[in-house]
Amino acid sequence: MLLLGAAIVYRGSVALSARAGVFDLNAVIANAFPSASPQTLRLDQPSVNAAAAPIADGLPDFTSIPQQLLQGHVPGFALASSAKVEVQLNGKVVATTPVDDQGRFAAGLVLVEGPNTVVTTLLRGNEVVNSSSWNVVLKRTPPALTLVRPNPGDIVDGKGVIVEGKSEPRTTIRVNDRIVSANQDGTFSDTLTSNPGALVIQVVSRDQAGNETLVKIPVTVKTPDATVTGPALTVTLDRTSVKPGESVIADAAFTDGGLAKRDVTVTLQVGVITIGSARTDATGHARIGFAAPTTEGAISVVVLGGNASGSAILTVAK
Repeated sequence: MLLLGAAIVYRGSVALSARAGVFDLNAVIANAFPSASPQTLRLDQPSVNAAAAPIADGLPDFTSIPQQLLQGHVPGFALASSAKVEVQLNGKVVATTPVDDQGRFAAGLVLVEGPNTVVTTLLRGNEVVNSSSWNVVLKRTPPALTLVRPNPGDIVDGKGVIVEGKSEPRTTIRVNDRIVSANQDGTFSDTLTSNPGALVIQVVSRDQAGNETLVKIPVTVKTPDATVTGPALTVTLDRTSVKPGESVIADAAFTDGGLAKRDVTVTLQVGVITIGSARTDATGHARIGFAAPTTEGAISVVVLGGNASGSAILTVAK
């Protein structure tokens, strides 16, 4: 989109494209980043000191891209013929740009690794009108990811392949393309159901800046015991020790003759309380969340369905 009447100061140098007294913002942006494509910043909720302060149209909380294009506008009532916007990055002025007749402005930024502070200040001549500030974290290092089990080459039971590991806090974990809830310290656990044969478990950790780490674990799922012909339910809790009232997710895995079955209705009971029901997916799993009882001690968590049952013990303590 073409924006007129703006200028970018990039690393202390002013790049202006004038034609008949009108600024060409597209040309300015091209000059600011001659060899790279900057990321356009998208702001959620800036901390604005007053209504007359500049407003940025975009700025992420976290990013893995150092080159950013900050675009924004000045409220119409605050415009004046001498209005311009000064942009500071980490305490250093990196741009002083006029605004167009609609109050728009833009500036190129190059973030440093770690926290960055961006401040935009509305000026009228030498008068400082007001400022806005934002924080953005640049992180280009993929998150650490360690798997505790299984180990490469393990022979596992296809009725319940337990995957446990740890990554950085506030990362998103996927186990074979299924989102797994991680604990506050980054630890996680999931249970897969698989048919006999070779199985590659893929675990991906994605941090808030978009960096990803992938770990692949090849295992072998053993052939089920021929004597196992009936339905079976196993229950895995994402946390086995919690405080009263904390959230817990129960993962019920249903098999019949050792094979995963979908569309089986399972019902969860915690102690003597029935929590609710869910249907198993294509992998034979159904996940039901609940709040831990207020009563302390060892609580039985039972899942019923498909002429089978399974249970696990949840320890509740303050």
